[in-house]
Amino acid sequence: MYGENNNVREQSMEELRNMYNYFSVKAAQYDELDRLEQHVNQGIRIKNASKIWGLILTIFGGCAFPIGLASVGSTGTIVSLAIIGLGILLLICHSSNKKNAIKTLEAERQRIAQLGEELLIHYNNYGYCPLGVEYTYPRILESIYEVFRQGRADTFKEAINLMANDAHQAEMERLQRSTAQAAWQTSASSAVTAGFTVANYIQNHNS
Repeated sequence: MYGENNNVREQSMEELRNMYNYFSVKAAQYDELDRLEQHVNQGIRIKNASKIWGLILTIFGGCAFPIGLASVGSTGTIVSLAIIGLGILLLICHSSNKKNAIKTLEAERQRIAQLGEELLIHYNNYGYCPLGVEYTYPRILESIYEVFRQGRADTFKEAINLMANDAHQAEMERLQRSTAQAAWQTSASSAVTAGFTVANYIQNHNS
C-alpha cells in the first residue's frame, strides 16, 4: 500500500515538473497579473491632504477677503486673493490626480483582461491538466511540489486541500497575534494612565 502511494506521489511530482517547465515560460505574465490584481483590489487611493488644505485656504481666503478689503486696503485684498488662488490650485491638483488615478485603474483592468486571455490560451494549449488555471502560477506549482516532496500528500486534491488549510491556519495565527498585540497595547496604555492618576493623586494629596 505504501509503495503504491509512493508511486502515485512520484507520478504527481513528475507531472508537476512538466507543468512547471511549461507554465514558467509565462512567469513574467503571471507576476504582472498578480501585481495588477492586488493593486486594482485596493481601489483608488489618493491622499486627501491637498483637498483638505485647498478647502481650508479657499474658505479662509473667502472669509478674509471682505475684511481685508474694508480694513486693510489693497494689501489685505491681495493677500486674500493669493490665499484663495492657492486653495483653488490645490483643489485642481487633487482633482487632476484623481482623474489620472481613475485612468490608470481602468488601464490596469484592461491589461488584466488581456493577460487573463493570454494565459488561458496558454493553459488550454497544455492539453489535459489536473489543476485549474488558477493553480498554474509557477510559485503555486512550487508550493504544491513542496507538499509532495515532504510526503504530506499523494494526489493533487490532497495537496491543494493542505495548502488551503495551511493558508487558513496562517491567517488565524496572524489574527491572534494582532489581537494579542492590540490587547497588550490597551493594557499598557491603561497601566500608564493609571500610573499618572496615582501620581497626580499623591502629588495633590501631599500639596
